[in-house]
Amino acid sequence: MKITYRNHKGQTIDFGEGAINYFKHGLFDYEWTYLERNGHIAAFNKPIQEKSFPVGIFADTEEEGRAARNAIYEVADVDVMNMKPGALVIGEWELSCYILRSQADMYWLSDRICEFELTVVTEKPNWVRQRTVNYSYEVKDDSDSEFLNFPYNFPYNFTRKWVQRRVINEALAPCDFILRVYGAAEDPYVVVADNRYEVEGAIPNGSRLEINSREQTIQIIDSVGRTENVYDARKLGKVGSGHYIFEKIPIGYSPILWSKEFSFDLVLFEERGVPEWAA
Repeated sequence: MKITYRNHKGQTIDFGEGAINYFKHGLFDYEWTYLERNGHIAAFNKPIQEKSFPVGIFADTEEEGRAARNAIYEVADVDVMNMKPGALVIGEWELSCYILRSQADMYWLSDRICEFELTVVTEKPNWVRQRTVNYSYEVKDDSDSEFLNFPYNFPYNFTRKWVQRRVINEALAPCDFILRVYGAAEDPYVVVADNRYEVEGAIPNGSRLEINSREQTIQIIDSVGRTENVYDARKLGKVGSGHYIFEKIPIGYSPILWSKEFSFDLVLFEERGVPEWAA
C-alpha cells in the first residue's frame, strides 16, 4: 500500500512508489495505557507515542537518489522547525504527527541508495478519517408543499418549517465534528440525535459559523477569512444535557433537524487506533 507524508504546507512524499519505499514498520502498532485504582482499571488513555518508520531509497540515477534524500528531510523537518504537525496518510486515514528522528545508513555505497530509520511522534495516536456531509434546503413556494395545506382561502398555509435528514457515524465510538453553518442565518440551531447545537446572533450573508468540538472553538469566518470569536454566544449546557454545544456525534444513524432557512456542513472526525488495512 502507498503511505504518504504531508507536511503542514501541503507538500508530500509518497512511500511505496517510485524510488522511495518502506520496510517493516510500527505504524499499525497501537497501545493503551491505563489508570489503576484500588486494584481495578479506572480509565484508559493514549499518551504521546513514538512509532518506527524505516524507509529506503533505490533510485535509477544518482541525481534522483540525492533529490529523494533531500526531499525527505525538507518536507519533514519544516514541521518540527515551525511546531506545526504534518500527517501520515494511509488510504482515507490520517495520523497527525512529526518526523522526530532520522538515522541514515547505506548512503556510502552509492548516491542511488540510502536507508533512513525514521521515528514518528504523535500527540494524538489515533488515526482520523474526515467525512463531510452537506445539508441544504431548496426553498419552494408554500403552495407546492404537501404538508397540511387546505383548498381554502386561508391567509396562511400549514407548511413544514423544519427539515429532517440523518447522518451516520461509522466509527467505533462517538466522534468529534465541525458544524459549519452558512449565512445569512439568525440564531441558527441544528439538532443531531437528542442534542441541540445552538448559537445566538446573526451570521451575515457570505460568512459562516464554525463549531469545532476538537478545538472547542466557535467562530464566525467572513468571506476573506477574518475570524470572530463567538464562544460566549453558545447555548449553555453540559455534557448529556441535550444542548451541549460540543456533544460528540453518536455511533450509527442519527436524525438531524433544522430550520429550512440555511444550509450547513457536518464534518465528522472518525477515529481508529490503526488505519484500515487497504491495498
